[in-house]
Amino acid sequence: MCKKDKLESHKKYLDRLNSIVRFDWKERLNDYDTLGLPENMRLSDFSWKNKEFPLIGKATKLSDYDILDTLRRPENFRLMKQNLLGMIREWHFIQLMLNKNKILRKADPNNEVKIDFVLPNGKKIQVKGITKSISRDGRPCIEVKSSHGRIPQRLYKKNTFDFLVVVLDPFVIPKKYIPHDSRNKFNCIIIPESHLPIHHRSEEWNTKYYKDVFCFTFDEYVVNQLNLFGPCICDLKFE
Repeated sequence: MCKKDKLESHKKYLDRLNSIVRFDWKERLNDYDTLGLPENMRLSDFSWKNKEFPLIGKATKLSDYDILDTLRRPENFRLMKQNLLGMIREWHFIQLMLNKNKILRKADPNNEVKIDFVLPNGKKIQVKGITKSISRDGRPCIEVKSSHGRIPQRLYKKNTFDFLVVVLDPFVIPKKYIPHDSRNKFNCIIIPESHLPIHHRSEEWNTKYYKDVFCFTFDEYVVNQLNLFGPCICDLKFE
């Protein structure tokens, strides 16, 4: 938990918060004092009036009980789950690069377009995971779009990044495409941006956008083919 006034502001737009929030887990984990509440308080301890969350209560006309009951429901944690999975996959991609002594930099979070990583040669990398709900006919599929906004603003413009890295969860890759001792680990497939199709409505929008869904087969790409990033990053360490 973290109070709003403790969050970083966007460098270009000071009246807005950064889209990426970084804080010390040890200081913020289960920090009930931030809410001004005792740690052992239960949901049933909250009243049907509105005392603890006056601003939310005023905007929603909900009681303290209703507010907390809404926040704690599993279906309302979809975005949190998305963000956590994204962070986990990015971390495993960093480990894959470190194991091959590849250099990698986190992209500036204040950039107008969110990109995950930048190589020393300036090439940009976007990291994604497979979306099971849209995968079909044994072909893994990825959502090539950001988490927020509407179409077409949610889509990536052509040349926004140079490589789409698909981080594959353990046991996703069929046995014949990967050594047995690596199948239970996180792996990745690297897709050059030139392989991504253009959205069929791009002409209507006067801008080339990538199609929002990309599907592939494991016959098309080699797992963990990090040399696609180029020789300029070999034998270097993480920055």
